[in-house]
Amino acid sequence: LDRQGALSKSLLDVARSSGGLWKVVFSQGLVFGVLAVLLAYLPDVVPVRPQPGLTVATILALGTFTTYNWLCQFDDEQFYLRYPVSLPTVFRAKLVGFGLLALPVGLAYLVLGGVVFGYDPALVGLAVFPPLAMYVFGVTAYAAGLEPTELLFDTPTFALFTLAMMAVLMPLVILAIAYPLYPAWQAGGVAVTIGLLAGLVGVGLYTRAAPRWERKALSGTE
Repeated sequence: LDRQGALSKSLLDVARSSGGLWKVVFSQGLVFGVLAVLLAYLPDVVPVRPQPGLTVATILALGTFTTYNWLCQFDDEQFYLRYPVSLPTVFRAKLVGFGLLALPVGLAYLVLGGVVFGYDPALVGLAVFPPLAMYVFGVTAYAAGLEPTELLFDTPTFALFTLAMMAVLMPLVILAIAYPLYPAWQAGGVAVTIGLLAGLVGVGLYTRAAPRWERKALSGTE
């Protein structure tokens, strides 16, 4: 799976950078901790509490952007053009590295959420988180390539990324708030359907990311 070392390089870049692999755990843990406190005390302020599993899964999926960013922190497309390594191979390595780092940590926090808020609510989050994370990966890879940090400084790219995230995450947040108003199987089914459709879109964008950025790099329009 890694004969050209692209995956090993990506994982070593994260491991040897400041904070090492623990920063993946810490960043997701910080998000989970804030959400857990809000969900625990929100009913004291407003009469309804969002569905915990879906809420946590949605926000944790958005937070996986940081993992993609760390995997690409020392990369750009021009760097790999100097070596006999194709960009599709590089993006595939980023996807595998993303899966190895982001998914286990996010799923672990969702299980912890099950301990805190109950396992029934957590089941929806466990089903929704992986495809949502794939969506975040696909959108980021397509919109920002191997330089996601630049996304924050390029207005059109940042606007595209923001709109793409809102198109999927906002309906899920609204659904999490309205969740108690519908039968659990119905609301959960809608959430999982949205997640799966988003995941398919993410896969489609991922498959188009490498050819897109390879063309840009070779033409000098990156």
